[in-house]
Amino acid sequence: MSDEILQFSISASQFIGAPLKLIDPKFYDGYMAWTKESFAVLTATMTQWWAPTAVRVTGDESMKDQLYQMEDGSLRCNFPHRIVMMANHQVCC
Repeated sequence: MSDEILQFSISASQFIGAPLKLIDPKFYDGYMAWTKESFAVLTATMTQWWAPTAVRVTGDESMKDQLYQMEDGSLRCNFPHRIVMMANHQVCC
């Protein structure tokens, strides 16, 4: 799927859901959260299928007890309800 089609489908799903704000703002917020989650899942899935990548997650002392590596190598996150997280996007060999 090309980037343009992906971007269009995401924008279209959010545009279609826009009238929900007038009907039920809580449902609208949930719907928009679902579209964002779907985009994240789709992006991760496409990356895993076509360009598998190792991801290194690090943090400072404030991240203590919030990230756990499971026995199967997956990452378990125990974040607070509200968090500000920034990606650094470093490329490494």
